[in-house]
Amino acid sequence: MACEDGVSSFPCRLPPGAVDVAVLRGARVGDRLDVPGSTPVVELAFPAPLATGQIASLEYEVVYAPLREPVTEYRRVAHARADNVDLVVEFPPSLRPARVWWTVWDHHRDGTVLGEAPVAMSPEGSVHRFVLALEHAAAGFRWTW
Repeated sequence: MACEDGVSSFPCRLPPGAVDVAVLRGARVGDRLDVPGSTPVVELAFPAPLATGQIASLEYEVVYAPLREPVTEYRRVAHARADNVDLVVEFPPSLRPARVWWTVWDHHRDGTVLGEAPVAMSPEGSVHRFVLALEHAAAGFRWTW
C-alpha cells in the first residue's frame, strides 16, 4: 500500500548469489542500482504511479546463478509495513535440504536469530509461508544440508 502519492516502483534488493529478478505480475523490471559494499537493488516499476492508500500486488522470482558455495537461507526485509507477504523457496530434486525453518532475524544481513519454527517441505520440494503483515523485520527461511 502506498504511503504517499506518486509511488512508482518497489525496490527489490537481490540476496547474495542472486543475479536478476523475473517479474510474473504487477510490475516490470526497471533500473538496477549496484550498491558498493552491498547487493544490487532492482526497481520493480508499477504500470502507473500509485496514489496514497492504493494497493499494488507483485509476484516475482529471484534468479540465481550456479553457486560455488551452498546457500543456507533466503530472507526478505520490510523497512516499513508490507501486507499479505507470500514467500516460497523451491529446491531442485537433486538438492533438497535436510531441515528447514521459518526464521526471524534482528538484521537484514547476518544478525541474530530472534525466533524460528520448523517447516515441512512439500513433496514437490518447496517451502511456503504466508504472513498477513511484515513490518520492520527480516524474515524468511533457513536450512541445513
